[in-house]
Amino acid sequence: KMTGFSPVQFILEIRLLKAYQLLVKRHFLSVSEVRNEVGIESSSYFSSKFTERFGKNPKELLEDF
Repeated sequence: KMTGFSPVQFILEIRLLKAYQLLVKRHFLSVSEVRNEVGIESSSYFSSKFTERFGKNPKELLEDF
């Protein structure tokens, strides 16, 4: 209730924030490694939700840093 997210949305938000941090800090060399690290199986789901949340797809963000 405190966040305004449903439990599923809250977990997704935490995973996306962690993925963003990993990509920016370049802890992994590929988006698929990051996706696996945060526990999202589907690459298309990960890319669409990441882009929806941050305005850039994860591959673009990885290439920027």
